[in-house]
Amino acid sequence: LAVSPAFYQRIAFGGGLARTGLPLTGEESRDHLRVQLFERARLELDTTTGHIRFGDIGVEYLAAIAASFDPVENAGSSGSERYFDETGQYAQFGFLAYFDQIDGPSTLGPPLSPELVENERIVQYFAKGRLEWNAAAGRVEVGRLGEDLARIADKP
Repeated sequence: LAVSPAFYQRIAFGGGLARTGLPLTGEESRDHLRVQLFERARLELDTTTGHIRFGDIGVEYLAAIAASFDPVENAGSSGSERYFDETGQYAQFGFLAYFDQIDGPSTLGPPLSPELVENERIVQYFAKGRLEWNAAAGRVEVGRLGEDLARIADKP
């Protein structure tokens, strides 16, 4: 599958294919949106405003698997951890550094979960994606949440 021409520029300035991964679907229309699902993200073009954004696949995925996380108490923020009032969760250490490096507010949104261990990896869910600690490579990466969402939604 090819990247929709409408999304080329957003991919180039939004972290490249390392942020989105390869396309899983072609461009589709949904109400006033044109959308395309990628391995790590979903891009959405609002046809009324022309604005392109990352879709809330973290929100959708957690809803689809019926997972939710209670807010934690705000014990303050520091250089190594930040509390997000809108979700009651923290991002911290390597995940916070990566969040800040890739313009997290627009590319990931706020954290929806604490750090978790899934399949022997430390992960954290955000509104627009999932961060994972790749111990073998010694770095934080954007997880393949688009693939996971497609799998449970029976998409290609």
